[in-house]
Amino acid sequence: MGQSLFPAYLIVGDPFLAAGKSEALLQEISKEISSEVAVKSADLIETSLEILLTEARTLPFLASGQIFFLQNAESLKAKSIEVLEQYLASPSAVSFLIFKAAVLEKDHPLAKLLTVKGKVYFLDPLEKKSAQARLVREKLSQAGKTITPEASRKLEEQMGGVPGLLVSLLDQLILYSGGQR
Repeated sequence: MGQSLFPAYLIVGDPFLAAGKSEALLQEISKEISSEVAVKSADLIETSLEILLTEARTLPFLASGQIFFLQNAESLKAKSIEVLEQYLASPSAVSFLIFKAAVLEKDHPLAKLLTVKGKVYFLDPLEKKSAQARLVREKLSQAGKTITPEASRKLEEQMGGVPGLLVSLLDQLILYSGGQR
């Protein structure tokens, strides 16, 4: 495992921002490992952390590493956090756990544990606005289109901070504009 990598990460914040941070971590880990990584996703409400940690100790099939994206980290109970602490005392060198929570206090036991044994990201809600503006610019740029700053702000306001709606509307605008820039 590379020196800059941690066995576990916690991302707390808006799902749109968390998705961007997750993608960045995936790229960083893949680059550090210099090979393919197996990616697994699980919802901690539906799947036991103990089962996932057993999988994490198993070597991945046809990959040099594995990343577990674990949703709803805020649902973990004290017993599961104790099991995670035991795992992190001697983690697998080829497995990486990325916990995600929409809302979690900084003094939550999981946040405290991963501050010491991993890496914690509390995403700034103000970053969402600039991330959406970046999304608009990138999406239109890929289509060879432009938009005025005022029109971009208006689109973002009308979509109410919901990136999925914004992407859908941009796709419609791109189709509607046809050959116009």
